[in-house]
Amino acid sequence: MTIRYLLFSLSLALSPCAFSQGFYDQNTIQLLEIFFSQTNWDYQMDTAMSGDETYLIADSVRVNGETFFDVGVKYKGNSSYNQNNDKNPLHVNLDYVNEDQHYDHYTDLKLGTNYQDPSCVREVLSYDILRKYMDAPLSNYMNVYINNQLMGLYTNDESINKHFLGGHYYDAEGEFFKCNPSGGAGPGGGGYPDLTWQGTDSTDYYTRYELQSEVGWAELLAFINTLNNNPTTVDEILDVDRALWMLAYNNVLVNLDSYSGQFKQNYYLYRDLNNRWVPTIWDLNMSFGGFREII
Repeated sequence: MTIRYLLFSLSLALSPCAFSQGFYDQNTIQLLEIFFSQTNWDYQMDTAMSGDETYLIADSVRVNGETFFDVGVKYKGNSSYNQNNDKNPLHVNLDYVNEDQHYDHYTDLKLGTNYQDPSCVREVLSYDILRKYMDAPLSNYMNVYINNQLMGLYTNDESINKHFLGGHYYDAEGEFFKCNPSGGAGPGGGGYPDLTWQGTDSTDYYTRYELQSEVGWAELLAFINTLNNNPTTVDEILDVDRALWMLAYNNVLVNLDSYSGQFKQNYYLYRDLNNRWVPTIWDLNMSFGGFREII
């Protein structure tokens, strides 16, 4: 990919002619205001992050002036999170308590901190390029206030959930996995979601893949078995075209915190209406060579 194309993509993303509208319009910086009654909210969310990652309930949250009550808020992230940070990635769940709460049909707000990216461009630009070749989340920017204090500018990335699946794959009830090690990336993380065959016992895959649907382990193991032991028929159960686009994209954008990197992570798998598994890339804050492989 040439520098000229990257600059063109950036100018398109920031120009008045950008195509995405509404909550993820790239021409508009969104506004999020979180109000906690707990004065030690940061300590409580740090404690939850080191434990079972439960949500802290905010009294109210305002999204672009629209108010929601009893909203779940927690820190998220792996390398981008640190309890000593003044600014950590956030996951805001508008319908955590009140199931009918949403903003423009979105219930989950995923907010990144532009980790190790002083340009604040890498993630939003990466998603903009990716959407030209395969289904991918929308992304823009959001200013975040907590108890009236400005925390800073965040990336606002669309969550890959049932709303996303229904909009892109015309169905949201299929088998669905988040492909990240349960113990985090790196040594001791419980193995990588590298799609290698580990045998017929589904429990051997529990630390590698996170089931997001009601069922799916039998179907995932059948896919991995075919991929490793009968690859001549893989096109029957894998969207090969999108898988190749994913691999090409990861290489061209040097997106190594991905399936193409050492830890084989940061993607989702969904079994669509054609009974084929479709990959979806996520977490692009370390693209453009921002991730350093551990040798």
